[in-house]
Amino acid sequence: MIELDEEQTNCLIKAINALKMILTGNFTHGFDPEHWHLVKVMSEGELKNIEKQLQIQLGEVHKQWAMYNLIKLAELHPKIVFQHLSFQISELSTSERDNKLQEYRAILGSATVNDFLMLCKALKASKKKIVYLSCTFWGGGISPMLLAAIPLMRSLGVDIEWHSLWVSKSSFFRSCKSLHNRIQGISDEVEVDWEVYCKVNEENEKLYSILRDSEDTIFFYDDPQAYGMNPRRQDISVLHIDTTGTHSSRGNSEWEILSKFFGKAKVFLHQPGLSGSKTLPNALPLAPGIDILSPKNIPRTKEEATSNILKDTVRDDWGRVAFYNKTSTRWMYVARADPTKGQIPALLAFAKYLLKDSHSVMWFFLQYQVDDFPAHVQYVILKYLVEDDLKEKALLTDKIKRLLEATNEERGFENLLHIIEITHKKIHSGLPAGVSLKQHVQIFTNLSREIGDFATIATGHLVLSTREGYNLVINELACHNVPVIANDYPPFRDRIISGVKGGWFVQCPNTVYHSHQLEWISNYVYGHPEMENYIQEICEKMELISLNLEMSRNVASALNDWINKEGHVLRYHMDRLSFVLASEKEIEGCKSASEVRAKVLSKLSQETPLFLSSKSAISIPPISLKAK
Repeated sequence: MIELDEEQTNCLIKAINALKMILTGNFTHGFDPEHWHLVKVMSEGELKNIEKQLQIQLGEVHKQWAMYNLIKLAELHPKIVFQHLSFQISELSTSERDNKLQEYRAILGSATVNDFLMLCKALKASKKKIVYLSCTFWGGGISPMLLAAIPLMRSLGVDIEWHSLWVSKSSFFRSCKSLHNRIQGISDEVEVDWEVYCKVNEENEKLYSILRDSEDTIFFYDDPQAYGMNPRRQDISVLHIDTTGTHSSRGNSEWEILSKFFGKAKVFLHQPGLSGSKTLPNALPLAPGIDILSPKNIPRTKEEATSNILKDTVRDDWGRVAFYNKTSTRWMYVARADPTKGQIPALLAFAKYLLKDSHSVMWFFLQYQVDDFPAHVQYVILKYLVEDDLKEKALLTDKIKRLLEATNEERGFENLLHIIEITHKKIHSGLPAGVSLKQHVQIFTNLSREIGDFATIATGHLVLSTREGYNLVINELACHNVPVIANDYPPFRDRIISGVKGGWFVQCPNTVYHSHQLEWISNYVYGHPEMENYIQEICEKMELISLNLEMSRNVASALNDWINKEGHVLRYHMDRLSFVLASEKEIEGCKSASEVRAKVLSKLSQETPLFLSSKSAISIPPISLKAK
């Protein structure tokens, strides 16, 4: 390891950041090649080419070059490199930490917070370094769970960092999307490129080799994209996606290859209720949790919520303020834009429901990025089905065609356009006389905090997805006592007891689960009985909720009570981190991560009395939390 003075250290940091930007495609400014000489990485011959390379469009060769040098830097200056490769999370001050613990106590109770403190104290004393490793720092439900707890754990002395893969191959992400789809049993024409998969994982194994060489470092591999780094016996593999398709002919081979990687780990943690994961001898279910202190999850009054959603800054994708009528029913759909997430059947059901309640409103909240072409296509299809203006429909048709061309799938354009056009006609021809669907449906994209405001005044929400990891939206909206209508799907059954806890199940036909979206939409358009019955059942559940508002809120409240015991982010991280302290003998015989946590906490409470600061130990009265 080369010792650096202050000037060299600053140059090294700038070099690390430049390499990171090259690998993520965000390199937007020049870099002084003299800095490489100061950090003793490049040869004189290589130095001459750097400036020229960085002035042209970055391609595969530049990413490979950047990865090579990032590995080299990590070998020479591991402490500084890993410090700047990890996600830069703001540290909590002592007062911020104590305030957050106090807020958690007010909701979860002292026993839960004391268990969390005891576990963090034991982790600190163990001198173990914990590395959470995911494919990227953004997207999905993983990021919020990590961001909610890592700063708090660090403030309590736990040595924990969040890292990601650094990718030199542009085709890696699309190939891994295919891998993700095939594990779920979703047809994908793109083959998984295992050569690229192994190359990227091999490079990251080298990059993180100094951390991985220590027996005191425990890696949590949070994405199948990183399983190829060959988890060691002390490491933990975690799968956050649905494994329904692992027994299908399309998904089986991918699952068999992956299981050879993550089967080496100490334990393989998977979502509850997913049968495909249970085939592994070291597999245990682990339920995710939400941050109850997130602004969108904190309860607020209806007056506050109404005031917030009617602000001029909250507008739908047609530029309109939120539709709100005190006497109408209001429905929500919150999901990523994706064919498997169920927005289309929700729209079909709502259009039918308008025959019962012609004043009702449906709010769709979609998460998507414009450069995610499949998601963008799904978004435009939904908007097309709502639209009743001929000029706007023509513009949306052209946009769908251009998006399909961008993904080399333009061959399916005519078929897609035909199906959505006849679906559009069926929807709009079935509406009550004088009713415009567009005046009852709104689409909002990439909202976050405001979702809590809409939930406060919502009648209910729908979750009709056919592929899931867990769906934390069910938990989040239960914080506002919003009942859910959901497909009877394995990942939901630990939280929903139909008509008793959370909301109501509907029976989704196998034709929806196992066929392409266009196929089952066609079945609906042409009056297939299974599809007609499915949409009718959703409508009946919507009517049941609207006619029994108080009872429905009580059903949702029962899930909220469960969340404050088992469905929160502190419990989630306690379950995960208990495996750092548990021996293989203690894990043996356990049927869930929660059982391992109970064993570890029992052992700790017997070995060492819990140390609490005087402020943490006092009895704290309940406090009122309001959305910030």
